[in-house]
Order: sequence, then C-alpha cells, then structure tokens
Amino acid sequence: MDAYRPLLAQNPHVKFIETEERGYTLCTVTPQQWLAEHRAMPDAGLRDPDTRLSTARRWVVENGRPGAQLA
Repeated sequence: MDAYRPLLAQNPHVKFIETEERGYTLCTVTPQQWLAEHRAMPDAGLRDPDTRLSTARRWVVENGRPGAQLA
C-alpha cells in the first residue's frame, strides 16, 4: 500500500485502493442517497475454497451533501 500513497496524494478523488484482495463495488442508488459497498475476498478462493466475500468499505453520498463519506 505504501507504494500507492504518492498516487493517492495526486488523486484526491480516489478514496480507496486495495491491491491484496479481489472484489467489486456494489452500488445502491435512491433519490436520497448513493451507497457504494466494496465487496472483496482475500485470495479469491484460489488457496482456500472456504474463503468468504466480505464488505471491505462502504461510502455514501447523500442528497444535498456533496462528496463521499465513509458509511
């Protein structure tokens, strides 16, 4: 992660980088908010078939409040 710190400093719109896990972002959008949940697996089940998907981070953008906030 330390190798990415200079990139994050130059890209303030990037909120999260995870290079060790594999996953996707699930978005739920309503008129009141946009909720983004980054779902990830530690090794994508390659070494451990019992690896489970978990929520690594959640952000919300609420109507009338600019910017993503940790949820």
